[in-house]
Amino acid sequence: MGRSPNAAPLEPCATSGRRAPVIPNRHACKASRGGARPRIDPSLAFRGSELKTTAFLLVVIIANALGNVVLGHGMEQVGSIASYSPADLIYSGLQAMANPWVLGGVALLLLFFVAHAIVLSWADLSYVLLVTSIGYVLVAVLSWGFLGETISETRWAGTLLVTLGVALAGSTPVSTVEESKGVDGT
Repeated sequence: MGRSPNAAPLEPCATSGRRAPVIPNRHACKASRGGARPRIDPSLAFRGSELKTTAFLLVVIIANALGNVVLGHGMEQVGSIASYSPADLIYSGLQAMANPWVLGGVALLLLFFVAHAIVLSWADLSYVLLVTSIGYVLVAVLSWGFLGETISETRWAGTLLVTLGVALAGSTPVSTVEESKGVDGT
């Protein structure tokens, strides 16, 4: 029986050597009892990884900026920690942990940390840190708008420089490390 003219093209499987169809969004080719499975179309995998990286970077940037601003607002409500005696530090710590703004800020910073660790598992540190530094701009804007902070012209100029640097760094590849693994991780 012949193959349909609309069937996916066949390519050799790296694991078994059998020919398997290339089908978008399918698991990578592996030898199994029933024969070879289709492998991922590399061009679709690349587009998917770009989207994944962008989504995680957005989570990192937003969770970090919002977490810091919300935590800052909560700590303003708690008040200044003027004494460093162990009893006063424990009291201030308990007071801070009872503040919903502090807890919200900590939760957002936890989300930031998890997303940051995940994105670092596939992207260069130098890329991630430069691109996520746009969060400093977001913190400045949120601090000015939400916390009522006064931002000097010098700080706004620095914020503009960070923005230009992020644009420059964002135009580079996500990862410069050669991968010896295939699309399926083997």
